[in-house]
Amino acid sequence: MKVFKNGISRRFVLVISLVFTAIILFLTFFFNYILTENYVLLRGVVLNNNERLQRERGQNIATLLAARQVRKGERIPYALREVISPGNGFLNVNVFSQTADENFFRVRGSLQLHPGIQPGPAVNTVVRENREINYLKRGMFRTVVDPEIYSAGGVFWQNVYQPFTAGGSNYVLQFMISASRTMTALGEYSDSMRRLKWYLICIDIAAVIIVLFVVLHFMQNFSLLIGNLSRSMKKASEGEFDVNMNADADRELAELALSFNSLIEEMKGLREKGKQFDEMEKFSMNDIFKTGVAYMKEERLDEAVALFRSLLIFNPESFGGIFNLGVAYAKQREYALSLAMFTRARELNPEHELTQSYIDKVQRLQAKYDSDRN
Repeated sequence: MKVFKNGISRRFVLVISLVFTAIILFLTFFFNYILTENYVLLRGVVLNNNERLQRERGQNIATLLAARQVRKGERIPYALREVISPGNGFLNVNVFSQTADENFFRVRGSLQLHPGIQPGPAVNTVVRENREINYLKRGMFRTVVDPEIYSAGGVFWQNVYQPFTAGGSNYVLQFMISASRTMTALGEYSDSMRRLKWYLICIDIAAVIIVLFVVLHFMQNFSLLIGNLSRSMKKASEGEFDVNMNADADRELAELALSFNSLIEEMKGLREKGKQFDEMEKFSMNDIFKTGVAYMKEERLDEAVALFRSLLIFNPESFGGIFNLGVAYAKQREYALSLAMFTRARELNPEHELTQSYIDKVQRLQAKYDSDRN
């Protein structure tokens, strides 16, 4: 016999809940990864645009400065003070010239525009950048923007190195240009992303709690129903059919309770039928046969057929029951059934001559009945 093991168990429910929890956590981490990548991409775009803007601002100042026709490097800071308007984002400017050693530069002057920024090296100080990329050296030939953003005292800036020629000598102008607006915008966006991540974590925790609550609630109902089912089945096995399960549960569990209740009702019906058969067994087969013959004489054919068929249930080889059932069918004009009964009776008792005569008679009646119908 083939046994099907399909169904819902506690382990199955736990596995499903773990799968849903894993999916929620995966989506949370994936969304967090997308937010992080989006922030990195946006930060790169903003810094690139800011770098381009800083380069243009340094070049514009150099153009205005060139229009002043400065002849000496020492005059460059004074000319810068005239072309740089207050509040335009320039914090400090240092002027460098290259020494005989191209890796070293001498400070020719400085212009401090923001009090919160410490002044650069003193005039005539020789410096060398301790970097793998020498921005001063590169700044002798083209505009260079240091991508790093520096901060001090709550002020953010970038260094822009701009080549400049005055009186036939080459200089490098180091502009310290404010990047506070850029960093403020990035900080606000970073804070919004951080808040969004916290919201996402809270939603994730709430979703996991809801899943666990639903699972625990289902398992509790499932356990209660299984326990009630087990106790009710035990009572039913002991012959106590006055049991009934509460169907006020989830739909699947309610269907199980209703099915059990239906089963109990069917078992009650079978027990009642068993009692009826027990009562029928109190009568002898002869009494059933005599009652059937009496019903047939009184033309109570349906009742007679029912008794003869009941008789055959207890004794399928009863010649009298089969023969009289054939007679009753013939009177009901159920000729096909009648012939089947008489044929079976002849097989049981071939020497019974009356059986063959009834077969011939039923055949004639059936032929006449069929011709009349046509």
